[in-house]
Amino acid sequence: DQVYVLAVGGDPREGADKLLGYADNQQLQFTVLFDEGQAVLTYKALGLPTTFAVDQNGVIREKVMGAMSLERMRDIVARTQEAGQKTP
Repeated sequence: DQVYVLAVGGDPREGADKLLGYADNQQLQFTVLFDEGQAVLTYKALGLPTTFAVDQNGVIREKVMGAMSLERMRDIVARTQEAGQKTP
């Protein structure tokens, strides 16, 4: 019943230091990864933030564009965990 949160992103024009500096300044409590903008292209994240809920089998269960409330996040996590348990 563990949930992992990863932030992936980064503008190649600004570099990793700026992204990681922002994460540090905001005191983010989750892992932040710099990928030079490749995730945006690969996963067609047209707006930021874009959240992908991935189950324990690596299947993307939901894609949410825009900010979310904590209640909505919890709802998505619960549905994702449930769906992942049903998949062999």
